[in-house]
Amino acid sequence: MLAVETNRIDSENVEIQITVPADMVEKAVSKTFQRISQGQKIKGFRAGKVPKDVIRNMFGQEVICAESLQDLLPDVYEEALEQAGVVPISEPEFDPFPTLVEGEPMNVKAKLQVLPDFDLFDYSTIPVALDREVKIDDSEVDKSIELLRKKHADFVPLVEDRGCGESDRTTLNYKITVSGAEGEADQKDGLVITLGEKELLPDIETNIIGMKQGENKKFTVTYPENYQNPELAGKETGVEIDVTKIERRVLPEINEEFLAKVGEFKDADTLKDNIKRELTFYKSADHEEKVREQMVQKIVDGTHFDVPRKLVDDELDSRFQYMETMLGNQGMSLEDWATSQGKTTEDMREEEYHDARMTVKRRIILNKVFSQEKMDLTPAEIEMALMLYARQNNIQTVELKKLTRNRNFMMLIRDRAKEQKVIRFFRNRVKFMDDPEPSQLDASAETAKDEPAAEEAENKE
Repeated sequence: MLAVETNRIDSENVEIQITVPADMVEKAVSKTFQRISQGQKIKGFRAGKVPKDVIRNMFGQEVICAESLQDLLPDVYEEALEQAGVVPISEPEFDPFPTLVEGEPMNVKAKLQVLPDFDLFDYSTIPVALDREVKIDDSEVDKSIELLRKKHADFVPLVEDRGCGESDRTTLNYKITVSGAEGEADQKDGLVITLGEKELLPDIETNIIGMKQGENKKFTVTYPENYQNPELAGKETGVEIDVTKIERRVLPEINEEFLAKVGEFKDADTLKDNIKRELTFYKSADHEEKVREQMVQKIVDGTHFDVPRKLVDDELDSRFQYMETMLGNQGMSLEDWATSQGKTTEDMREEEYHDARMTVKRRIILNKVFSQEKMDLTPAEIEMALMLYARQNNIQTVELKKLTRNRNFMMLIRDRAKEQKVIRFFRNRVKFMDDPEPSQLDASAETAKDEPAAEEAENKE
């Protein structure tokens, strides 16, 4: 394990002195020998079986030590920062630059600018605006059953003399033209929609409701500024609708046929019990997510310090690099995307700034709690973070193994594992709205303690 000594020069600058034990140095050198042995074709030796003396004579001890230092120093620096519990906001200045000697301890001295110290929100008890348990009302079960009935409904031709209304399936032809522009911006024949399902712009659907089969209607609509089609976004348009067919929805009865169709339930009560279980499962998962969001936000909002602009800019750069890669895979540049939204890339950075700042602040706080509580990560916790990342990003085992050889990737995984551990630590300190106050708990305990004594006295009488 590293020996780390931290000397604070002033509120924003520290000097870290690190002693790297000889066995860690030796391990780094051995990895360098192994890597060279695997990658070099040397006559008379199989790959990976080249003796160290042969490699040392070919490349020289100086090259071996330099490559070992290049591999070892980033890991040493990251581990030292974790032990010191400081957040760097600049690259380290190594003075003097460390020298690695095979078989000997290594001394590293680094100066760096860090985030000034700050006080954390008192997280001994973390109140959230939620009850401890989720509750499922009968009305929620009934609503789910109605949704099932709608899903399995039949549609029959409308014979009543009325216009189309909510829940009716309507077939229509439409044309949309932009005011002042030539040609049609959008046109489709035979579009089938169910009114009330929010399949069209609300202003268009409002105009369709009440139309009868065979009726034609023209009207104007202004599209929202943020509409997904840039040719229509923010534009005043002329809309022409022809309703060609109207069908009304017929909901099925809750009978044996319906119960068999939705899951082979023996009766309506069994269906309701199953729905209640499913609702409890999904609402519990949603409840837990809200608990974690609220408890972390409570601590973030209650902790005050100036978030360094450089760290926020780094976060923004990372986000936009990822976005550029994703858009590039679709044959589009970031500038093209911004233009299609009526923005510049600077507009987009400005819009992202607050969220990026809160992300950085959250990360700093969780890291500080990790250090303050003297936590460390177990191999099982790192493995769990790896598996979670793979599942979230649909990464197969072979590809994941390749990624684990990347230092930056494993730093990301360690950071995620640390955050997950701190969040689990916070979770045990949450106070829900319906939790009894300490005074109530004390009173209950006193009552429980007095009851046996009172019963004994009663028996004596």
